[in-house]
Amino acid sequence: MAPNRLTDQQRQAQRDEAVARLEQASDALLTSDGWRAWLRTRSVLHTYSLNNGLLLLGRAHERGLTLTHVAGFKAWLRLGRCVRKGESALKVFAPMALARREDEQSKSDDERPQIRFGLSSVFEVSQTDPLPDTEPAPLALPREPIEGDSHAHLLPALEAFAAELGFSVERGEDLGGAEGLCNHRTQTITLAADQTPNHQLAVLIHELAHALQGRQPTGDYARNELIVESTAFVVTQTVGLDTSCAAVPYINDWGGKDALEKVRETVDQIDGLARRLQEALEDVDDAGDSAEAATAQTAPESALAPA
Repeated sequence: MAPNRLTDQQRQAQRDEAVARLEQASDALLTSDGWRAWLRTRSVLHTYSLNNGLLLLGRAHERGLTLTHVAGFKAWLRLGRCVRKGESALKVFAPMALARREDEQSKSDDERPQIRFGLSSVFEVSQTDPLPDTEPAPLALPREPIEGDSHAHLLPALEAFAAELGFSVERGEDLGGAEGLCNHRTQTITLAADQTPNHQLAVLIHELAHALQGRQPTGDYARNELIVESTAFVVTQTVGLDTSCAAVPYINDWGGKDALEKVRETVDQIDGLARRLQEALEDVDDAGDSAEAATAQTAPESALAPA
């Protein structure tokens, strides 16, 4: 018996509902609890687009789920887990190639197929069970303490990234009580020499976010610090350092009718900065097999590429 297929009208209704849910999730960013929930979600769902992350966060909140690891049905099978019967999928936007009509088949293969965005299904790990007689793949990097040297091998990659930006990275003995400094005039980033390698890495991520931002108007200090601190939290979580978003500052008053526009612009900047720093760390070979598993756990299968 052929499966029931959705009509075009039903698909459009689903997309409209998803857009409405995305708007609701964006509204939640106007509260400190909503902001920190997004930070935690962004740190574990780093392969998903900003909109898909917000959409997943909103749906998970409605169902009482805590997002940690998300993948498609087939991806979970490859990771040694199976979605439980009766579980309801979370929906994300995914690009889908439109089939060509017969009169278009003769066109050059070099022409890109038309792409539209539809909805695809993913599931949270709490909706799955291990496959029988199978050892499920590890899903995340272990969280390492900030005081240690487990992540020292990542420092050279970020120092090289700093050089690409035109900044040199130095160690200093007396920074006036600061753990790190980013000087746009001299193009230098200085780290406190007495800090552990893990701590230096966390501070370097913070200062590189400042470097990527460039010089900012002094009147927007609170927003700039929110962007940098949020970016640093997301990236340190991604590489497996044990940090907390509780210390991330929050702007309680985003200002009038343009508040939602401002907060969306801010999360766009954080997402962009975090992706650049994460990309700088992607090619480090010493991260080991557990890092590959941590990447796999949020990567959707090819048909569910993030929007």
